[in-house]
Amino acid sequence: MNAFYQEIQGNKLWVERISVTTAVNRPTVVFLHDALGCAQKWKDFPSTLCERLGLNGLLYDRWG
Repeated sequence: MNAFYQEIQGNKLWVERISVTTAVNRPTVVFLHDALGCAQKWKDFPSTLCERLGLNGLLYDRWG
């Protein structure tokens, strides 16, 4: 997993990329959290799901 902050229009957004080695040329799962939550509340669910599906993942916290 690779977590970092990305600045978009002057706002820093938390982003995490999950890379699965077998997921070359396959879709990426984009995880969207609820309005009051944050991506970190999912704990290991996204990485476990991506590993089992053999797909890469992308999580981010929306601004606002």
